[in-house]
Amino acid sequence: MSNPSPTTAAASEPAEVLPAAFVQFDWLRFIGLAILFYLVFLVVWWYTLDALTFAAGNIAGWLYGLFDPGTSISTHEKLVVFSVQAGKNTDFAGQARTTALNMGKITYGLPMFAAMASATRSRSWVGKLKAVALGVVVFVLLSIPAVMVWAKMLGLQLEDQIAAVSQGSSETRASFFYYAFHGYAFSQPVVAVALWLAIILLGLFKARPLPVKPPDPPPAKKRRK
Repeated sequence: MSNPSPTTAAASEPAEVLPAAFVQFDWLRFIGLAILFYLVFLVVWWYTLDALTFAAGNIAGWLYGLFDPGTSISTHEKLVVFSVQAGKNTDFAGQARTTALNMGKITYGLPMFAAMASATRSRSWVGKLKAVALGVVVFVLLSIPAVMVWAKMLGLQLEDQIAAVSQGSSETRASFFYYAFHGYAFSQPVVAVALWLAIILLGLFKARPLPVKPPDPPPAKKRRK
C-alpha cells in the first residue's frame, strides 16, 4: 500500500488549519440550543439590567467628570440620567438640559452573545465558562464609552442651541456623536456575532492542556566485570 502524498495528508486534516469549532459544525443543533439559551439569558439579562446600569453608569460618570465637570451622570433602575448645566456667560445661564438613556438599548446584544457562546461545543466546561465570562466583561466595558458618547452628544446639542440663539449659528456638531451612538445601538446583533467569532478564532473555548510529565529515563545498565 502506498503512503499518502503530503498534499493529500494536508487536505485530510482541516483541523490543523481551521478552529475545531468550525470543523463539521452542527448548525441545526447550534441554532436550536441558541434559541433555548437565548430565552433563558433574556430573562437573566432583564433582571440584572439594574445592576449593569448602576455599574456602567457610575463608571462612565466618574470618567466623564474628569473631562467635563459640567455634565452629571447618575443612574435610576434601568436608566442612566444625564444633566448638562449651561455656562454662566450664556443666555441660558442657570438652565440645565436633562435626558435619560435606557441601558437596554446598548446591551440587548448581551443575551444573544451568551446564548451563542453557551450553544457552542467546547472540549471542557471550564473553557466554555471562561469564554462566556470574557464576552460578558467585554460587553459591559463597551457600554461605558457608549454612555460617555451619549453624554458628549447631549452637551454639544446644548452648545449648538446656545450658539444658534446668541450667534445665529446653524452648526450641528452633535451629529457625529448622534450617528456613532445610534450606529452602535442598532448594531448590537452584529457586535454579538463578531465577539462570538473572535472568541472562537482565538481558541478560548478550549481549556489549556494539562502539562505532560516526561517519561522516566530507562534504568542504567550495570557494567559486567
